[in-house]
Amino acid sequence: MPMTNMQNRDKKIPLSNRMQSILAMLQQEKLSHGKIPCVADIGCDHAFVSMACVRDGLAERVIAMDVRKGPLSIAQTHIQEYGFAKSVETRLSNGFEAMEPGEATWAVLAGMGGELMKTILQNGKAHLDAGIGLILQPQSEPQAVRSYLQEERYIIIDEDFLQEDGKFYTIIKAIKNTGTKKLPQMDNVELKYGPVLLRKENPVFQEYLMEEQHKMQELQNRLSLQDTVSSKRRRKELEEELLLLARAMTWNHG
Repeated sequence: MPMTNMQNRDKKIPLSNRMQSILAMLQQEKLSHGKIPCVADIGCDHAFVSMACVRDGLAERVIAMDVRKGPLSIAQTHIQEYGFAKSVETRLSNGFEAMEPGEATWAVLAGMGGELMKTILQNGKAHLDAGIGLILQPQSEPQAVRSYLQEERYIIIDEDFLQEDGKFYTIIKAIKNTGTKKLPQMDNVELKYGPVLLRKENPVFQEYLMEEQHKMQELQNRLSLQDTVSSKRRRKELEEELLLLARAMTWNHG
């Protein structure tokens, strides 16, 4: 006898630590402001986060979108297989393209480079203007993402930092500043390392900072044995990067 829709929902959804951190941020939003009417999962891949949003009662519905037909087809199969076809809708979309501003109250963008994420946010500016909340997990260049959020009057209200499969990952939660009061601007250290992370007691983040310092110092030592124009230029860049890093490491100590 085939399983019913609700029985299918009992199947365990495979969630990485990164996915669980994203869901935890949405859970906090639900606890603060009630169940989210609609979440947009942009670049949904296999739709595991989309389905977990509904399973965990975080959102009434989810729009799962991907620019690639292959992953979207896999997402559609998973949604049917796990029994979420009524509450998770799929759309082929380049970023926010296939969605109207105001249709979703929160958007998740995860697993893409920071520059690509920034481009998607720029192209979806109408959604940002409408005040959509953002959960962002850039694979690289988080400073580019933070800088753009600042330009668009978004406030970073939470950040997480974790290690998975030998790599470090940043997750950012941001909301639109709808007030008229001028916001304090993030400095270079906050843009690079994260205004919330710098104030949090996150042991993985502290480990990352120490690893970065060690790698930079080793490179600096190797470059000191060279006497080329490019090595001198890179040494100067490293000096500046190490100064930023030193400020990050002592941020909570004044």
